[in-house]
Amino acid sequence: MKMVVNSEILKILQKELDNNSFNLESIGLDAQGSTLTITIDLETGAKNNMQENPACFEGWAIILKTYIMDKYPKTYDKVKLCCPNIELPTETDDGRLHFNRFFYDSTNSMIGLQ
Repeated sequence: MKMVVNSEILKILQKELDNNSFNLESIGLDAQGSTLTITIDLETGAKNNMQENPACFEGWAIILKTYIMDKYPKTYDKVKLCCPNIELPTETDDGRLHFNRFFYDSTNSMIGLQ
């Protein structure tokens, strides 16, 4: 699945973090009204190690909160996690443990899972 990255959000992050080389191959960042949305591709995101860049939705949420929401409070006021096509892993799926950790963390965090 090709992830969408909002160019305005990307420019803000590149400027604020002084970094032009984000690995966003399995994370999408978008803005819809006052909501910043993180979209995760389940095949390459939620079933992988959540401590690595492409699956680390909590880290991306903190970055969006710190570098966008706090600096533009009248423009953005929440972060939403979007996971299209959630498919529960089977008992033999190699990514099952990572997915279970992802599901637990996403449902027990400040972020709304959709």
